[in-house]
Parts: sequence; C-alpha cells; structure tokens
Amino acid sequence: MEYPKLSGRGEAGNGQRVAISIILHAYQQKDSVEAALDSILDQMVDPNITVELLLCDDGSSDGTTEILKSCADRLPGLAVLVHNEEREQFPAPITPGRWLLLHAVQRAKGDLIAFLDGDDLWTATSKIQSQYEIFKSDKNTILSVHNGWDVKPDGTKVDYVRARFLKEELPDKYGPEDVILSCLFQKAAIMVRKEAIIKELDFYTRVPSFDWALLTLASMESPIRFIDKKMANRYIGPQGLISNKDRYYKLNWYLRMIEMLDEKTEGAFASIVRPRRIDFIYRCLDWALSERSKDKILHYSNMLESIEGWRSGRDKMKARMILNWPGLSSLYYRLRTGLIAKG
Repeated sequence: MEYPKLSGRGEAGNGQRVAISIILHAYQQKDSVEAALDSILDQMVDPNITVELLLCDDGSSDGTTEILKSCADRLPGLAVLVHNEEREQFPAPITPGRWLLLHAVQRAKGDLIAFLDGDDLWTATSKIQSQYEIFKSDKNTILSVHNGWDVKPDGTKVDYVRARFLKEELPDKYGPEDVILSCLFQKAAIMVRKEAIIKELDFYTRVPSFDWALLTLASMESPIRFIDKKMANRYIGPQGLISNKDRYYKLNWYLRMIEMLDEKTEGAFASIVRPRRIDFIYRCLDWALSERSKDKILHYSNMLESIEGWRSGRDKMKARMILNWPGLSSLYYRLRTGLIAKG
C-alpha cells in the first residue's frame, strides 16, 4: 500500500499520541541539510501513525539554522526547531552535540525514535513505515536497523553492514556479541524505543560513541531486528567525528569505547573483547614508541601489565628498553621491528 508523504501532514498528533519522533541533528551543514530534510519529508507513512520531527541545530553559523527554521515555520506542529546557542559551554565529558541529541530524545513525544544527521540521507521512502511494522508485529523488539551505503568522497559506495560483518549472507537478528566490537549499523538506520535510551541516559553522556553503545545495550535485552535493504547513505567526509582526527586520537577513542562497553556489560563478552582490547593497546603503544612519548609508553605498558596482555616477554623487554634508553627508539624503527607487525 502506498501512503502519503510526511510533507503533506498538518498538525502533529491532532490530539493523538505521537508514535514516532524523528531527530535530525545538524551542525554547519547548509550544503547538505536540505537534502536530508527532503529525504525525511518524502517518507510515506500511514496517516494513522502520528509523527513529529525535531530539527536540532548545534549552534551553526553558516545558514543551517535558517534552513531548519524555515522548515519548522512551514510545517508548524509537525516540525519543531531545537536550537543549541551555547555550543562551547558544556563541561566534559559531554559534548555540545551529545547534549543536544540527548536533550532532543528527552523532549521527544514518540514511543519510537529515528535519527538522521544533516549530512546523510534516507534513500527509501518506505524506511520509517518498514521499521514501524517490525515494532507493531513484535512488542518485544527494542531496536531495529537496516542496511545502507557508505559513500566515499569520490562517489564510491560500500555496503555498510557487509563491510563490517564480513559475510555475504546476513542474519535478520543480531546479539551483543555481534555489535560490541564494532558499530555494525549506521546511526541513520536505527529506530529504537525511547525508554531504552532514557534508562541509560547517564552512560550515553559519557561514552565516546552513542550509536555503538546504544546498539550494544539494546541487544542485551532483545535481538536487534535487521532489514537487509539499503535505505540510507552515510557520506564520509573530513568533518566526521573520527575521520578528521589524528591516528592516536582514533586508536585511543576505540580503546576507550571497547573498555567502557566491557565494563558496562560486566565482562560478559570478555572472551571476544579481551583480544581486541589487547590489539588496540598494542597499537597505542606502538604509536607511543614512534613518538618517543615516555609517559604514553609507560601508560600503555602498565595497561598490558595489569591485564597480563603482553604477547611475549620480548615485547615487554623492548618497551622497557626504549623506556629506559629513549635513543633506542630510532634504531627500533629503522630496523622495522614494530610491535603491531609481529603481533
């Protein structure tokens, strides 16, 4: 059955309870946010399903705010502007963007929440309806996802889930053991029950990746339901959270993420988390050795010591020698005896 587009909706709710809240999160994305908005308003949804659209602007100064405000003015009641004018005034560990996202979640009236960033797109007009049907048919479902494309700057497309799951045949359900080591699904692919976020709100303010953590914790309660249809594009660019950071930042970010998920799940998946954790500690240590950073060498050596993670006594001896005689690090790299290569 073909339903009307959201763009033709009037007042959100008309007295009915809101079923789905769509959160669009944008910052300095005037060149892409209109397309993202159009991909939302093109969604064809059963008119009996009440939808609201929360337009979140993270303190933009490039014209993004005006585009979102125009949409909210054009669709009063359906779309609401949520604006963060104090982007820099948030204490660690929460970032302005994370605060705004979680603020929108708390403000959302829908039992179900879907997400889209201002530089991504929903590419199937049936996305919202398809996911809603899963929740309608199974009251125990907490989170559903679908496949999508990673779109590189040169236009090359990569199957998002298959590139991470490393299998051609994909199951229709996923558990925590599938997602605890990798953010297996796009944020734009997620539809989740609001209550699943609210009850872990404090954790989501602290963890490096909101969507990765959400996938893991939700899957602990109920299998993630998967639709193997590409219904979103994630555009890879220099403005991304991780893509524009240096190598050490990336390594440490992933390491912290894995450690926090391991702690949160009380070590239930230690058998698969431990090897990955050791691998990333080794990578961070290798970086520290290349930079001749005595503090970092000591830090990551102690981490390996504390979890008995040294792969060999020889690795431990190399780190200690370079820690005590920094001049050896130049020889170490000239001979190309990096720790990662031998691991």
